[in-house]
Amino acid sequence: MPAAAEHIRAAPVNVCFLIDELRTGGTETQLLRLIDNIDRQRVQPHLCLLNGLSDSSRHLEPANVPILRLGVDKLLSRRALGRLRSFRSALRRWRIDVLQVHFPDSTYFGVLAAKLAGVPAVVRTRRDLFYWVTPVHRSWGKRLDQLYNRWFVDAMVVNSEAVKAEAQRAERPAPKRIDVIPNGIDLSRFHHARRSAGSHSKVRIGLVSMLRPEKRVDLFVEAACQVLRRCPHAEFLVAGAGPEQRSIELLIDRLSVSPAVRLLGRTDDIPAFLSELDVAVLCSDTEGQSNAVVEYMAAGLPIVATAVGGNVELLRDGRTALLVPPGDATSLAEAIVKLATDPALRTMLGREARLTMNETFDIRTVARRYESLYRDLELQATRRRRGNR
Repeated sequence: MPAAAEHIRAAPVNVCFLIDELRTGGTETQLLRLIDNIDRQRVQPHLCLLNGLSDSSRHLEPANVPILRLGVDKLLSRRALGRLRSFRSALRRWRIDVLQVHFPDSTYFGVLAAKLAGVPAVVRTRRDLFYWVTPVHRSWGKRLDQLYNRWFVDAMVVNSEAVKAEAQRAERPAPKRIDVIPNGIDLSRFHHARRSAGSHSKVRIGLVSMLRPEKRVDLFVEAACQVLRRCPHAEFLVAGAGPEQRSIELLIDRLSVSPAVRLLGRTDDIPAFLSELDVAVLCSDTEGQSNAVVEYMAAGLPIVATAVGGNVELLRDGRTALLVPPGDATSLAEAIVKLATDPALRTMLGREARLTMNETFDIRTVARRYESLYRDLELQATRRRRGNR
């Protein structure tokens, strides 16, 4: 092929992101960060929400991006069929080159629409270890995943080697191209996120998490109860909200650990919250690559985390964090006590964690990697079309 045919075209790649709706969860946060940091001269983003009609979702919508809300809350419905046609029309109208889908419902809906609309390339996104999978999905969803991967999906993006391995195991045949692109973070926001050590009398242990079952905030509270017996001046803070809030509140009351353990609700300024902590904790049963852990490391905090999923890729036990088994409140408490009573160890772990955070995780670097992926897929599609003439 002549060299002139390989040049990068002047026009940006038109990319449509399809997701169920916008929430404050990890996948949604990563998508919004990506949209905010994409170079509009290289990629023109469009956003479609499978549902997206709630006030909370609308509140999170990015500015200066074409947005389509489909209002679909059930795939097997007459409304979904009608909205499939609307989405197909939007893909054609926007002249989409790449559709990137998130979560199962948006994937099953969007990939079909993309093929009907003639979209040249489809990208799937995986950011977890499929802890949510139901028996129905294991049966029918797995078959549909394999069908889509074999015939319709051009690439998959995962955020850790652990997620990649699980995708290859669970979704054979997996897409031929699986790119590992880590979660992105604006490192500049954490340059001044330093703990105010010595400015308060208590040792502050904090957790940033959605209050969902797999995040095991209940384990954090149980560990706090044990820690307080040995470190009565410790204070435990949880930044986040979610469906488990009421049950966590009841557990705090039952264990009589209030006011030493406090639920702060959703916290918009995470760097400011982290700057007040002495120790950061993540006690999930499962993780792909945790946004919270990346933020802890960027803030230079000593970390106690469960040895699951992408945590063991990000963290080195005894060097940047203390790793503990999942589901073990006693081990979690022992690690917290170790850090709470050893300021020198806290300083060392926090310093090493911060040094590990480099430009690989900077959201601008992550955005450039996505831009290159979209450009590669667009060029491959162009070559296929020319080869079929």
